[in-house]
Order: sequence, then C-alpha cells, then structure tokens
Amino acid sequence: MDAWLALLLAGLLEVGWALGLKYSDGLTRFWPSVATVAAIVCSFALLGLSLKSVPFGTAYALWTGIGAAGTVIVGMVAFGEPTDALRVGCLVLIHHRNGRTEAGLPIMNSRSFALLGNFFSPCRAPLRRWNVGSAAMRRTLERI
Repeated sequence: MDAWLALLLAGLLEVGWALGLKYSDGLTRFWPSVATVAAIVCSFALLGLSLKSVPFGTAYALWTGIGAAGTVIVGMVAFGEPTDALRVGCLVLIHHRNGRTEAGLPIMNSRSFALLGNFFSPCRAPLRRWNVGSAAMRRTLERI
C-alpha cells in the first residue's frame, strides 16, 4: 500500500474512532466500543505503515490534522453543531498549520500568532504579563 494512502486512511479512521466514542456512550455499549477500538488499532497500524517512507513530523501533523478537521466537519454536518466564525477559523488554522509543516516551514510566526490573538482577544491581558522569550514576539503581543 502507498504510504500516503495509508496516512490518509489513518486520518479518516481517527474521525471514525472519535465518532465511535460518541456512539459507545463512554465505552459502555459493546458493539460501538468494539468498532471504536478496532478503528484506533487500524489507525495506529496505518500510521506506522506510512512512517516507513513519510517523514515523522509530516505524517503526524497530517494524521492529527485530518482527524481534527474531519471530526469538526462531521460534527457540523451530521450533528448540527454551530458553524460560527471561530470554528471555521480554527479549521483554516489547522489547514494552514499542516500545509506549512509539510513544506518544512515554521508553524508559528508573528503573523499567525497575531491572527490567533485576534481570535482569542479576551486572553490579551494575561498574555502580555507572560515573560515571552524573543523581542519580536513581545512586539507582536504589544500590537495585539
């Protein structure tokens, strides 16, 4: 099996086992619990298979990104969860993070940190009190 296909399937199984957790009622219902555990095992096995040729950081970022974004999308489509700007913005950030990781670029820079600051504006005051290591990051926090 192609490593990239295995990685895609592993990510989709992440969505499957998260959905299984919902239907298993805290792993108290037998068959949904069996399906959930099977999806977890298969997801890890396919991730391990993909790691034979896909770099570790790339594989893990894509695996978690597919699982996280897919779970949010399934929640919005299948369960009518809200599709507010914060939720959609977080999906965009997951996509942005995974694209940058695969390209070997830094995940967080001052622009993406400022974007996060705009989403979480109630957190501005506590963030300013933190002792941030770099002068560039302190300047970014001051602008938020």
